Amino acid sequence: MSKKSDVFEKTLELHKSNSKELKSRLIVIENKITNMLTVFKIIQIFLGLLIILIIAYCISTYYLNNYDPLLCCG
Repeated sequence: MSKKSDVFEKTLELHKSNSKELKSRLIVIENKITNMLTVFKIIQIFLGLLIILIIAYCISTYYLNNYDPLLCCG
Protein backbone atom coordinates (compact mmCIF):
# COMPACT_ATOMS: atom_id res chain seq x y z
CA MET A 1 0.00 0.00 0.00
CA SER A 2 2.74 2.45 0.89
CA LYS A 3 4.49 1.80 -2.41
CA LYS A 4 1.34 2.79 -4.29
CA SER A 5 0.99 5.93 -2.21
CA ASP A 6 4.67 6.81 -2.83
CA VAL A 7 4.16 6.43 -6.56
CA PHE A 8 1.01 8.51 -6.32
CA GLU A 9 2.81 11.23 -4.35
CA LYS A 10 5.69 11.33 -6.86
CA THR A 11 3.25 11.51 -9.75
CA LEU A 12 1.33 14.26 -8.01
CA GLU A 13 4.53 16.25 -7.41
CA LEU A 14 5.52 15.80 -11.04
CA HIS A 15 2.13 17.05 -12.25
CA LYS A 16 2.31 20.03 -9.90
CA SER A 17 5.76 21.01 -11.18
CA ASN A 18 4.61 20.55 -14.79
CA SER A 19 1.57 22.67 -14.06
CA LYS A 20 3.71 25.45 -12.59
CA GLU A 21 6.08 25.32 -15.55
CA LEU A 22 3.21 25.50 -18.03
CA LYS A 23 1.67 28.43 -16.16
CA SER A 24 4.96 30.32 -16.24
CA ARG A 25 5.35 29.60 -19.96
CA LEU A 26 1.81 30.84 -20.60
CA ILE A 27 2.54 34.04 -18.69
CA VAL A 28 5.67 34.60 -20.78
CA ILE A 29 3.72 33.99 -24.00
CA GLU A 30 0.94 36.31 -22.84
CA ASN A 31 3.47 39.06 -22.10
CA LYS A 32 5.04 38.65 -25.54
CA ILE A 33 1.64 38.85 -27.23
CA THR A 34 0.75 41.95 -25.22
CA ASN A 35 4.02 43.60 -26.24
CA MET A 36 3.43 42.70 -29.89
CA LEU A 37 -0.09 44.15 -29.79
CA THR A 38 1.26 47.36 -28.26
CA VAL A 39 3.86 47.64 -31.03
CA PHE A 40 1.20 47.01 -33.70
CA LYS A 41 -1.04 49.69 -32.17
CA ILE A 42 1.82 52.20 -32.25
CA ILE A 43 2.58 51.28 -35.89
CA GLN A 44 -1.11 51.68 -36.74
CA ILE A 45 -1.17 55.16 -35.18
CA PHE A 46 1.92 56.21 -37.14
CA LEU A 47 0.46 54.85 -40.39
CA GLY A 48 -2.74 56.78 -39.75
CA LEU A 49 -0.77 59.98 -39.19
CA LEU A 50 1.25 59.31 -42.33
CA ILE A 51 -1.93 58.90 -44.39
CA ILE A 52 -3.32 62.16 -42.96
CA LEU A 53 -0.08 63.96 -43.85
CA ILE A 54 -0.10 62.55 -47.38
CA ILE A 55 -3.71 63.65 -47.91
CA ALA A 56 -2.95 67.12 -46.51
CA TYR A 57 0.08 67.39 -48.77
CA CYS A 58 -1.94 66.37 -51.83
CA ILE A 59 -4.69 68.86 -51.03
CA SER A 60 -2.25 71.69 -50.33
CA THR A 61 -0.23 71.10 -53.52
CA TYR A 62 -3.44 70.92 -55.57
CA TYR A 63 -4.68 74.24 -54.23
CA LEU A 64 -1.27 75.90 -54.42
CA ASN A 65 -0.77 74.81 -58.03
CA ASN A 66 -4.27 75.82 -59.11
CA TYR A 67 -4.42 79.11 -57.22
CA ASP A 68 -5.14 82.09 -59.45
CA PRO A 69 -5.06 85.48 -57.67
CA LEU A 70 -7.14 87.14 -60.36
CA LEU A 71 -10.13 84.88 -59.64
CA CYS A 72 -10.67 86.19 -56.15
CA CYS A 73 -10.44 89.87 -57.12
CA GLY A 74 -12.58 89.66 -60.19
